[in-house]
Amino acid sequence: MEDRPPLPFAAFRSDDVVAAVEIALLPYAAKAAQCTACVLAETRTNVVFGSGSARSGIVFIGEAPGANEDAQGLPFVGRSGSFSIVCWPTQASRGPMSTSAMS
Repeated sequence: MEDRPPLPFAAFRSDDVVAAVEIALLPYAAKAAQCTACVLAETRTNVVFGSGSARSGIVFIGEAPGANEDAQGLPFVGRSGSFSIVCWPTQASRGPMSTSAMS
């Protein structure tokens, strides 16, 4: 079996595409760090912009960050992260993914 993600995620394998996505996100991360448009800015310690690889081809979006996320500046490290791990086990924990799982 070839070591590549199933389509449509194969495009995210390209180092050029990954670099372009990471560069494109930088201004948004900087803008989020300076944002005071909502009440979260009044009490936050860190902006929780995101983490992970731009190569993944999937994004999880949460609501307002909890205390653990705010303290670490990383998403899904508190109770919501525990829940998402149960609901969305990592590829490594499931073993090889069949193409039928993507349909």
